[in-house]
Amino acid sequence: MSRYTPRQYANALFDSLSEKGAKSDAVVKRFAEIVVKNYDRSLLPKIVMQFKKLERTHGGAHEVLVTSARPLEKTVLKEVQAKVGANSRIIEIIDPSVLGGMKVLVNDELVIDGTFKTRIARLVEVVVNANT
Repeated sequence: MSRYTPRQYANALFDSLSEKGAKSDAVVKRFAEIVVKNYDRSLLPKIVMQFKKLERTHGGAHEVLVTSARPLEKTVLKEVQAKVGANSRIIEIIDPSVLGGMKVLVNDELVIDGTFKTRIARLVEVVVNANT
């Protein structure tokens, strides 16, 4: 089992590269040596993904996943873009299983879950708990 998560590795690399006077080639070389020494080479794709998220967030940009049952109107997507910032990346996901409504994740954190699927699941839970 890995000692560190991809997020921890990415944070360490980002912090090291952000230090004043840091020589990026030396930092990356040392980082790679540590990853190899810890037998965590298989985590590299996830580390890179987490590092890119840190770069975007630090630059004021966000990755926004908007999930809905059908394609959203352009006006709705423009409203989301206005709320999260013009330099943020909006990714629209069509998932018929949500039935209706939409779910919004910003940088992998749930912001809104107004899907019918979630509402129905909550309703079922309330009914089941009321009968026990």
